[in-house]
Amino acid sequence: MSDYNPDPAASVTLGNIINLLPDATAIPHQFVSRLACVCRLPGGQLYFDGDLQLDTDGWPGGRDNTDPSWQPGTSLEAGGAALDANRVPYIVLPYPHGPLAPTGVNLGDIAAVVHKATVAFAVCGDHGDAEKLGEGSLKLFRQLGEERLGPGDRIINSGMGPDVITVVFPGSRNNAALASEAALLAFLASKGPQLFRALTG
Repeated sequence: MSDYNPDPAASVTLGNIINLLPDATAIPHQFVSRLACVCRLPGGQLYFDGDLQLDTDGWPGGRDNTDPSWQPGTSLEAGGAALDANRVPYIVLPYPHGPLAPTGVNLGDIAAVVHKATVAFAVCGDHGDAEKLGEGSLKLFRQLGEERLGPGDRIINSGMGPDVITVVFPGSRNNAALASEAALLAFLASKGPQLFRALTG
């Protein structure tokens, strides 16, 4: 961890997290994603820094769109329905029982995603390739200031980054918040900032 330094443009937003990084435990796995750092902070939170690729799973408009990897469902559901990538900010985790298993991170947990001075809160909403880390929904991109829907709702199939920093809080899932999309969004809006402030100081 001694040779890793986060983007200085994110330093104010990260606050005390920067001071925690020297004591973080690196996760020694070679993901196919372009990542500058994957580690576990002293408090158990998963931290990774790299590119953010687009995921449109669960968005009904993806059926006839330009994302070749689109799927109608997501691994996590709210109110018995897939998460709509255009309405719910979510990130994608590698398939379970892989290199992130020791972190305890799971579907439904909350993530704070930081790009420069902007922070957005997302749910761990889908499982993807076991060797990839760093994917987010249309809504997450939008909250980070990057729109990926063009005219006629055509996908702009492009990622963002580098220097997109994600902090995931293991065990932060709330089953009651999965009763509906509205309940999930409300939970993210209230609990996400609370968890992040407690960590950043």
